[in-house]
Formats: sequence, C-alpha cells, structure tokens
Amino acid sequence: MTNASFHSGELLVQDRAGEAAIARRNGSAISGKVMFGARPFLRLQPMIVLSSSDEESAMWASIVSGRPGFLASQDGASLDIDLNRALVDPGDPEWANIRITRRDVRITSLETPEADGAPKSGAELTEASFAAFGNADTMFVATRSDEGGYDVSHPGGLPGFLKVTGPLTIQWPEYLGNSMFNALGNLVHNPEAGLAIPDFERGLVLQLTAGWSRYGTRAIPLTSAAAPIDLSS
Repeated sequence: MTNASFHSGELLVQDRAGEAAIARRNGSAISGKVMFGARPFLRLQPMIVLSSSDEESAMWASIVSGRPGFLASQDGASLDIDLNRALVDPGDPEWANIRITRRDVRITSLETPEADGAPKSGAELTEASFAAFGNADTMFVATRSDEGGYDVSHPGGLPGFLKVTGPLTIQWPEYLGNSMFNALGNLVHNPEAGLAIPDFERGLVLQLTAGWSRYGTRAIPLTSAAAPIDLSS
C-alpha cells in the first residue's frame, strides 16, 4: 500500500497524529467503486448523506431519506437516487447544488425539486436557538479537497457533545477513528464545511455552512483535541 490513496492534506494530518502507518493499512480498503457484494446492502438503506457545494463554494451536508430501493448502483461506479421513492425537502440546497457538482449520480424523477427560499446566512447561533439540537449524539460534516473529492464524515459522542462557544462558533471533541482523517485532511486544503445535525426522533435536521478555524489541525493529541468551526464564513 502506498500513499497514493491520500492527498497532501490527509497525509499531513495523519503524520501529525502519528497515525500514518495505520492510515496506510486502513486505506487499502479505499476503492473507486461500490463492491459487488455491497450493492444489495445499498438497496436496503433508508437514508443517505450527500456532500455538495453551491455557486459560492459554500459546503452543504444533506440527509435524504426514502423507502428501501430508492438507492441503487448497477455498475458500482455510479449511484442512482430515485426521488419518487424519497422524502424530498425542496428547500435543501442539495437539489440546486447537484446541478453544479454532479458527477456520478443519476437522479430519477419527473423534475428536480425547486427550493422555495434561499438558506439564511449570518444569523447568530445562540444557546436558545441551538437547544433543540443540543442533545444530538451524531452529526455529518461535508468537506472537499482541492483535488475535487467530496467527503461526508460522521463525528459523534455522548448527547450534548456539540457546544455553542460563541455567537457564530460551535465546537466538539475530535476522537480517533480509522486514522485516515479524510475530513480534517480536506479542511487543510479548503476550510469550508457543511454540517447536518439530525434529530431522528422528531424528524428534523439543522443544516449549517461554515468555515473551519485554522487551528483545527494543530499538532496536538487528537484524542483530546477540540474541533472548532466558525459560522461567520
């Protein structure tokens, strides 16, 4: 296994964390296709999380749910999403963004939903406004590298692991995972990130687009690192 599976940002973070050897070993599982044995599994899934960017290069993470069978991959190289089987939120930026970032995704629908309003920006995130999602135990982070690769990671923790630390800043602990550091590596190249924080019990999701604080990849033990994100970008 060589470093060819990783770009320079990922290699930098892996090296700083002292996890480069583990990353190379785990990276052997990286493939440009959905393996044949996983395609039936894909068709059973009721949810997918997508990463996209808009015309201003802001990143968005979007959660799309549907009846089993709304996701499929016939050849392993492309993904089919049947919107006739999906629960579609017309206001999600994904549907406008996918026209910009579309690559190996095929959309099956009579027409792509149109958003009924632009996302709000610049609004302060207060403890009160965040309270509805304050007990979240997972979220999804969308990032992109300079080489054009899009990624969604899913950090989590005990309920309440997300903290509002300022009017435009939230923070969460960064734990060791597969040691590949795809999201943090992307953020070395491009500090824009999109967050989707779900409340599965109530069927709600909070979507944020933001800029990563530059010191998010400091050479400190990542098991105790705090991952801050600035919502003012």
